[in-house]
Amino acid sequence: MKRVIATVLAVVLAISGLSAQNMRTGYFMDGYAFNFKMNPAIGSSRGFFSIPVLGNTNAGVSTNLALSSILYPKSDGSGLTLFLNSEVPAEFALSKFKPINKLNVNTDLSLIAFGFWTGSSFRMFHNFEVSLKADVNASLPYDLFRFAKEGTVNGDKFSLDNLGVSANTYLSVAYGFNIPIGKHVRLGARVKALFGLASAELDLTGTRLQAASDKWTISTAGKLMMALPAKAELPVDEDGNYNFAGLGESFSNPDLLSNISSTFGSAGAAVDLGVTVDFLENFTASVSVTDLGFISWNNCYLGEGLKDDSGQPVEYVVVDNTATTDFSQLGEKLQNCIKIHSTEYGVKKTTMLSPMLYAGLQYRMPFYERLSVGALSSTKFSGKSATWTEGRFCINLDPVNWFSISTNYAYSTFGHSAGAALSFHLPGLNLFVGTDSYIPLTNVTPQWVPVNAVTTSVTVGLNIMFGRYSGRYSNND
Repeated sequence: MKRVIATVLAVVLAISGLSAQNMRTGYFMDGYAFNFKMNPAIGSSRGFFSIPVLGNTNAGVSTNLALSSILYPKSDGSGLTLFLNSEVPAEFALSKFKPINKLNVNTDLSLIAFGFWTGSSFRMFHNFEVSLKADVNASLPYDLFRFAKEGTVNGDKFSLDNLGVSANTYLSVAYGFNIPIGKHVRLGARVKALFGLASAELDLTGTRLQAASDKWTISTAGKLMMALPAKAELPVDEDGNYNFAGLGESFSNPDLLSNISSTFGSAGAAVDLGVTVDFLENFTASVSVTDLGFISWNNCYLGEGLKDDSGQPVEYVVVDNTATTDFSQLGEKLQNCIKIHSTEYGVKKTTMLSPMLYAGLQYRMPFYERLSVGALSSTKFSGKSATWTEGRFCINLDPVNWFSISTNYAYSTFGHSAGAALSFHLPGLNLFVGTDSYIPLTNVTPQWVPVNAVTTSVTVGLNIMFGRYSGRYSNND
């Protein structure tokens, strides 16, 4: 079972690199077509039509846990091994883990997007987008790794407080605009209709595992909320507990496709708000908040850890004798002992989105205003274990109306990073490529395993641009 835990952790860290999100490196760039997604008061330098799916494609991950904490080079140089290997001293391996190890994956895939400017003296920017979004946040406590590494050492008790996962997948249909207020202020807003696909929240705070030489026991606490697509069912056993192993059978049901229309029965709404203010000739301040909203989920399954008559979590024996246990079956036994008792099902449950707050300050050099520096603060609010914040200092250069470049340094909840981006935004074509962090890609083991926390991303976009230049320096043309 210990090997199962470690393998799952390694796989999760590896595959979570396939995500898409807003490129914060492009916040101050004149030629990043999608910076309105971070602040709706900022418009594209020209009108654009996004090539479906390719308009804003990203691969990235945010975590304070490095792959090199899970995978180690073998002593004979033949490859990599899990941190469970006896070659890796327990004290050394466990020193790599934090009290709370965070993993955030945020997917925002633009299916259809376009934006355009209207008016002459009163320039107004409009944008429309249909996107597929998924937010996954995982919190992994230190004791989970300690249990995987040490097992029955001293018959320890392991606390799974702060062990939790939340995930939401939904379709967003958004319209946004920004308008000038006087000469120095622009206000922007985006309104979104949301159609929920699937949601899950699992919090195992209070769960305890005790590993002794003669038996392993577990007492499950915490709560579960799950909304499944296409009327998929979460089975309940004869004792009223959810059977997670049976969930796969529900998704393999041939009648599932006939219920696909019911997937969009969950709905909600959200709004993005932003403002930019020019002051003291060369300064621009900006503030925005995105994803202020909710989704009301249909057909939800609710549950909590099973309790005895006194209100205490029920204790279960995982195995009676660890010395003779078939470890290949222990993961299944442990899963069966995590008892989440069904309290309600088929009910409606409303969950809030995880909003983002951006605050930026840009200064254009008086001797050459197309060279600027900027400071950007970004904070995501997603509960005590998934909230993160970042500060980013940027240097930006827009030498001509069709080319922009930016480089920056950042420090966040997940450690330090450095990013860079460039964009060609001339009539007929917009091509941009950038990364919010390339440091993990430059500090790797000989086996190409990142040494630092895996906080990195690469963004590529290809769009069709039209109309006259309407960016930051249009008043100087």
